[in-house]
Amino acid sequence: MKLRLPFGVYFLFVFLSGAIAGGLAVRFWMRQPARMTSWRESHDERRQRYVREMETRLKLGKEQLQKFNQILNETHERFQSARERMKPEMESIRNEHVARVRAILDEGQRAEYEKMQAEWKQRIKRER
Repeated sequence: MKLRLPFGVYFLFVFLSGAIAGGLAVRFWMRQPARMTSWRESHDERRQRYVREMETRLKLGKEQLQKFNQILNETHERFQSARERMKPEMESIRNEHVARVRAILDEGQRAEYEKMQAEWKQRIKRER
């Protein structure tokens, strides 16, 4: 005996299957592991988390912890210094990029490009 179900039942079955598959994908596949941190995390938050992990996993003593923090301070200062030295060159490259892009655009496109740049700057400002 052949069982014939109405089209609506098949449609409902397919819809529910998709909803269940989507829910499982979100729950298991797309979920970020707890150990992953947000890229928006501040320098101090990242550092504290890093120090805590080093301290607990390596079982650092007080003297080791002091030396470790000293190393972190010195390393941070060196990175800051390197960033400051690179800043003018990076800005020059960025300005050259903008000028070259503007040169290939017509007047209407340039106006839209300026608008896009303003939006990008606002977004960066908000995210910092």
